[in-house]
Amino acid sequence: VLALAIAALAWSIAEKQQRWWHRHSASCAIARQCVVVTGAASGIGLALAVQIDLIRRDHGDVADWRTPLVLWDVDAARLERVADSLRGSRKDQDSAVMAQVVDVSDPDAVREAVREVERKQREADAADGAVGVDVLINNAGVVYGGSILEQREEEITRTMAVNTLGSLWTVRAVLPSMLAKARSNSVKRPHIVTMSSVAAFQGVGGMPAYAPSKAASMMFSQCLRHELHALGAGSSIGTTAVFPYWVDTGMFSGVSAPWAAPLIMCSRQRALHPSDVALATVQAICTRQQVLVLPAHLILVVAMSIIPSRLADWMTRFIGAATAMSTFRLRPAD
Repeated sequence: VLALAIAALAWSIAEKQQRWWHRHSASCAIARQCVVVTGAASGIGLALAVQIDLIRRDHGDVADWRTPLVLWDVDAARLERVADSLRGSRKDQDSAVMAQVVDVSDPDAVREAVREVERKQREADAADGAVGVDVLINNAGVVYGGSILEQREEEITRTMAVNTLGSLWTVRAVLPSMLAKARSNSVKRPHIVTMSSVAAFQGVGGMPAYAPSKAASMMFSQCLRHELHALGAGSSIGTTAVFPYWVDTGMFSGVSAPWAAPLIMCSRQRALHPSDVALATVQAICTRQQVLVLPAHLILVVAMSIIPSRLADWMTRFIGAATAMSTFRLRPAD
C-alpha cells in the first residue's frame, strides 16, 4: 500500500510538471544560456541537443554567439552531421551551434574546449564580459558487457574515465566562470546536470564497471551540491542528477529486457525513449529539480538498498534483471 501511494504521488508530481512545462517552456532561461551537451552525437545527448535547439528557435536566439549551443563528442563525423541538422537552412545566418570533438576523459582537452567557447563568446562581445558555460549537461557515457573476468582492463578503465572522471573534469573547467556569475548577481542561472542511471542504486551481473561508475557519478553530484552551498552558491548554481531506467538508444544493444519491464514502466513500453529523457531533463533544469528518476515511480528502487540484501538479490533475479546483460552486444561504430 505504501509503495502504491508513493508511486501515485510521483505520478502526480510528474503530471504537474508536464502541465507547468506546457505553460512556461517558451520562457525557460535555457533559451538564453550557453549550453554544453556532452555525448551529443547520439542517444540521449542527441535528443537533448534537439530539445534545446527547439526552445532556442521558439525564443529566437539561435544565432546569438554569446549563448551558443555547444555539442561535444568523440565521434567527429556523426557530431558534425548532428550540428548541420540543427543549423539546417540557417547556415547563412550563422546559427550558433558549435561542434567540438572532445574526449571528456582528457582534462587538457576539456579545458581547451571551454577556452575555445569563451573565445567565441568574447568575439561576439558578450555583455559585461559574462563569458563561460551557463548550463553543463554531463551526458557522455560508455558501456561494455561481460563479467569482471571477461572485461578487458582497458574497457574497465575507459568506463570509469568517461562515466565518472569525465564529469569531474568538465565541472572543474566550467565552475570558475559559473561562480563568478553567481558572485556578481548575474541574471544567468548556471546549472550542472549529471546523467546517472538507476543502475547506481541496484547493480546487476554484466555491469562490473558501468554500475559502479554511475554510482560514483551520483555521489559526485551530491558532493557538488554541498560544496556549492559551502561556497555560498547553493541557491545560484543549480544541480540535477538524472537516473533513467533502460533507454532505447542502441547503447545497450542486444540486452534482453526483463519480463517485468512493462510492470516497471507501468506501460507497454519496455524502455524509455531518448526524447522522453531529454524533455524531462530540460524540465528539471528549468524548475531547478535536484533529483530526477525516470519513470518517477522508480524512486522505489532506492528501497532496494535498505531491505535485506538476500531479498533484494532475489527480487532482482525474479524480475529477470540480474541476467539482462548476458545478451549484450557492443554497438558497432559507424
